[in-house]
Amino acid sequence: MRVAMMVLVAWVLLVTPPQVEAQQPEPNHPEFSLEQTLLANGYKVVALTKLRTGHETIEVTLNGVRGNFVLDSGAGASVVHSANRNKFGLTETGASITGTGAGGQISLQTVPIRSLSLGTVAVPQPEISVTDLGYVVTAIQQAAGVTIDGVIGQDILTRDGGIIDVRSQRLFLELR
Repeated sequence: MRVAMMVLVAWVLLVTPPQVEAQQPEPNHPEFSLEQTLLANGYKVVALTKLRTGHETIEVTLNGVRGNFVLDSGAGASVVHSANRNKFGLTETGASITGTGAGGQISLQTVPIRSLSLGTVAVPQPEISVTDLGYVVTAIQQAAGVTIDGVIGQDILTRDGGIIDVRSQRLFLELR
């Protein structure tokens, strides 16, 4: 009986596969999916559109009005082109500050906003800057045939853990 029991235990150990905890594949593994990993960790996804200039744009809804903004990870703040102030209902005046852009120093005005969405993702943003982006708007209009209303910058990308997946043209945000 004792021998039979030992044989049975040995057989169970040999036949039963070891239990392995499910693991996420390594990032360079063919089964790894950045999107699935980020979505499983609470990130929201926003579609990007790549222009022939290489710029990526986002459909933005600001104060209930749709616009087309450039995603600019080099911009310190999100900005609306001053010519679009009335389009987005940015009638209040705000504090003036001086910033530095690619063309040198610029004057910005920070104004309160009611709502901001990137694609379908609502972003908690109490204010946005306004400045003359005429040179950017003109350059992109001439090169890509697209009119730009503003720029989405580091204020949102940093605060909301922005991850840009250039290959799939998606922006992932971890809203807090």
